[in-house]
Amino acid sequence: MLKCKSGSLAMMSHIVVSSDKKLREQFLSSFITKNSILPSHTFRISPLKNEISIDQARQVKREVIVSVKSPRLFIFYDFSKASLEAQNALLKTLEESVQNYFILITSNLYKVIPTIRSRSQIIHLENASDTKVGEGASVFIENLIKTNNFSFLGEKMICQVDKEKALQFIDELTNYFYINLEKERRHGPAIIKTALVIKEGLEVNNLNPQLAIDRLLIFARNAYKMKL
Repeated sequence: MLKCKSGSLAMMSHIVVSSDKKLREQFLSSFITKNSILPSHTFRISPLKNEISIDQARQVKREVIVSVKSPRLFIFYDFSKASLEAQNALLKTLEESVQNYFILITSNLYKVIPTIRSRSQIIHLENASDTKVGEGASVFIENLIKTNNFSFLGEKMICQVDKEKALQFIDELTNYFYINLEKERRHGPAIIKTALVIKEGLEVNNLNPQLAIDRLLIFARNAYKMKL
């Protein structure tokens, strides 16, 4: 099922959230046909050495500067692997470009910086249940703040999570506090710091995903109850 949110249909920048290669290619094929984009005007950018670099972003900017009569499409695969520098460089290109389409493909929406997300049409290709963990952290933390016990640890959304979904959840929770840092300045920095430590444990030391999520949420809940 395809879900869209954020922005208008006229937007030239799209973020496609999907881990299914077949669905992604079907979407791209349909998009290219619908917008009459020539093969010669379709550019596909993939990570080099496991990262989309600032040099690749700059190369796209140089291409965009050249004026053409028909629209071009720039497809970024695995955009979650784009460096922060590359994303910031691309942001300027997105803001300045009016003649080109950009499709950023990622399995984790919250690896894309907020300023790009706010300027893009977001398209989920999986069913709602497949993206629930990735989208629910901000709602979850707001509910957690209100609870007086640890019953939230039994919520279906955070039970039996694998490593990928645990990392996705931590990324969105971290992003929630970054975005709301002014409002959450009392608790946010400590929770962000703990989230980053736990994330490193997941990525480097193979910490149990379920234990990682439980530890982080217990810390966040205690931070609010202790009024840090």
